[in-house]
Amino acid sequence: MKILISHSWQDKSLATRIFEDLKKDGHEIWFDIMQLLPGDPIQSKIDQHITNSDVIVVLWSKNALNSHGVYAEIETASKLKKRIIPVQLDETTLSQNFYLNDLLGIPMQEYEVGSLLLRRALTILMASEMGIKTNLVDQAIGNITDLGGFLNYINTYRLQNNQNDDGYKEDWIQRITDLFQKNDQIRTTTMPQAQNTMKEMESIMAKLEHGNASMHELNSWLAWCDRNYDFHPSMVQKMKNFILKDIQKLKS
Repeated sequence: MKILISHSWQDKSLATRIFEDLKKDGHEIWFDIMQLLPGDPIQSKIDQHITNSDVIVVLWSKNALNSHGVYAEIETASKLKKRIIPVQLDETTLSQNFYLNDLLGIPMQEYEVGSLLLRRALTILMASEMGIKTNLVDQAIGNITDLGGFLNYINTYRLQNNQNDDGYKEDWIQRITDLFQKNDQIRTTTMPQAQNTMKEMESIMAKLEHGNASMHELNSWLAWCDRNYDFHPSMVQKMKNFILKDIQKLKS
């Protein structure tokens, strides 16, 4: 997924940390300090990358609120109808920006919590856009409700007796540890497997469009469809129908 990180220069160190984490997840990140060259027209270059990005991650803070550059980037992304994910670094409210007012933000007053919320949200977005329907991704999307537990954990951590209606702080620490492990499993296993499966599907479709496939090839592709049907049922079924038509033509 192509991501642009919009941020104030005063929040550069945190932006760099987020950049490094998202890059590990396999995303293509545009991060100005890494990619601007001396003599580049800064704003037009940034606008170009906003146009080419799938998601704009806005690091929202008092510094960002007072940054004309961040405001311009948010405005451009909004007008281009890009998905904007605000990441709230402090208590500065989203309502102070016209374009962010109605958006759901991710709190990042505690880095590990906010980082995991952001990374899981991006993973689920990627899976959703690719139409991936593997069991593990379904579980991940189902577990998104557990992420509310992070906020619950923060509140629990701040209570004097370290307990609220949903349990003690230690209980939430274990739940968070489990979610970290699931997130790593999705990042290192599920998404790479899904992307490889998508490439295989595209390769088969290209060969089908070219024509002249042998009966052996068609039968092997048909078996592939049966093995991978749950990956993307509607797309796999369409491909299977093409294969069956070609098999029928060869038989006749």
